[in-house]
Amino acid sequence: MVRHVRTFDALAELAPQLSVSGAILLDETYHVPWAISIPHASELADLTSVPKDRLTAAFHYVQHGSARLMTDTGERFEADKGDLFLCFGGRSHVLSLGDAVNPRPLRNLIGAATPPRVNDSAQSTSLVCGVFGVGSVPAALLRASLPSILLLRSGQSNEMDHLVSLLVNELESSQTTTNFMVARLLEMVCFAALRSEFSSPTATQIGWYPAANNPPILAALNAFHGDPSQTWDVGLLASVSALSPSRFASMFRETLGESPMAYVGRWRMILASELLRSSDQTTAEVARLVGYQSPSSFTRTFTRHFGHSPRDHRQTAANANRHTI
Repeated sequence: MVRHVRTFDALAELAPQLSVSGAILLDETYHVPWAISIPHASELADLTSVPKDRLTAAFHYVQHGSARLMTDTGERFEADKGDLFLCFGGRSHVLSLGDAVNPRPLRNLIGAATPPRVNDSAQSTSLVCGVFGVGSVPAALLRASLPSILLLRSGQSNEMDHLVSLLVNELESSQTTTNFMVARLLEMVCFAALRSEFSSPTATQIGWYPAANNPPILAALNAFHGDPSQTWDVGLLASVSALSPSRFASMFRETLGESPMAYVGRWRMILASELLRSSDQTTAEVARLVGYQSPSSFTRTFTRHFGHSPRDHRQTAANANRHTI
């Protein structure tokens, strides 16, 4: 008898918290030269039905031809047929090909008359562009664990290639970009893209992901990330892992390179930063959500961690959101 050994999948454990939603914004062909301006995630969210309390991450699939992506900080990426851009950093960026032209704002293209598709033309690029929406807690995890712009190459993941192919086929055969199949396929494409990146030997595996093959530690992390407002200590985390506090603390440090409470404190600050940037909740509400009963204690800790107050952090993020290319 062949025994099948189940492997532990960190993303599968995180999936219920991801609560991924998606929307297609463009499914068109452009002729060289062309350029499209994609706004910051905060403005991008206004163009979609993605709830305001979620991270809005743009994605761009090159169905045919090639495309260039340049961020507002000058980073440049080149993609070919079958490649997928995933933009969890939230930065504004420009997609283009050919000689420099003034970028057309994405807002002006949504709902515009769709140009005719041109198959197998060296002078055309077919794009499927949209957004993924991810819950605020896992959004903070993903921001810290992924590059700002993730370029997934065709052939890097057979699973993702297959799902994207199904998505494109559904878009071509359907009269709408918002049907049940499209929504489910978008969820699966997002999940497959993340799994492909995290399983890559060259991936920057920071945050919670090094615990992928350590179920007791991951159980504690999932409990904490699922309810960061609770009063967590080493004893409570250890009880979730079914380990003694000393054994848990030792195993945690061996796995993640820091103590359990150092991790808890650091992630509370990361989550607070995300909430201040992407929500309208008050500083006191953010403090409570990340586990601080005293807003003044939260403000002191936040200021010590980031070098500026929560109020200044929110204002800086708001100013940055207004300056998009």
